Amino acid sequence: MAMTWADSIRELEEWNRRIDVFKPSVVPPTPGPRAPASDATLARVEATLGLRLDAQHRSFLLHSDGWPGFAGGSLSLASSAEILGSPLLDMGSRNVRLISGVAMGKYKRRRKNLLVIGASDCTLDVLCMPFSDGRVLGPVVWFNNTEPEESPSFETFFFFFLSYMPSILEHDNKRQPYGAATSHFVR
Repeated sequence: MAMTWADSIRELEEWNRRIDVFKPSVVPPTPGPRAPASDATLARVEATLGLRLDAQHRSFLLHSDGWPGFAGGSLSLASSAEILGSPLLDMGSRNVRLISGVAMGKYKRRRKNLLVIGASDCTLDVLCMPFSDGRVLGPVVWFNNTEPEESPSFETFFFFFLSYMPSILEHDNKRQPYGAATSHFVR
C-alpha cells in the first residue's frame, strides 16, 4: 500500500521527535509541519506567480503549507505565503545568484527559471523547481554549493529525506555526550 502525504508527514514528524532527543538543550526542537493550505490560497499563489504549481508539490501544500527545518535541520520547505515573498525565500533567491556556475550545473544559464521552494537559514542550500511555459515542472533541485542533486519529483525528494532519517538518528545516537550544535543532515 502506498503511503499518503498524511502518513508520510506523520512519519517524518516521528523521526524528528526521535532525533530531537539527541540535540543539546540550547537547540529548540524541530518545528512540526504547518497547517494545510487551501485550494483557494494555492489558486491565488498560482495567479500571482503566473505559474501552475507542480501537482505533487501542490498536493503536499494541501497537507502541510510549508515546514520549517523539515528534516531535523536548517533546511525549510516554504509555505505558500513564503513562496510569494519572505526573508527565507529572499535568502534562497540570493543564494541561487551567488552559487557558482559549476555548482549550478545544467541550471547555470537557467537561474531565472527556477522557483525557490525552500532554503536554509544558515547555509547556501536552496531547493528549487524549474518552470517553463507557465507551469512548474516536476524535478526538485537541491543546490548545496556542490553538484546539484536532482530528484525527478517532489514526492521522490520528500521520500529521500524520509528514508535518510534512520541514518541521521544512528549518527546522532553515537554522540555520547552530544557536542556542539551541528547540522543533522550529514551525507
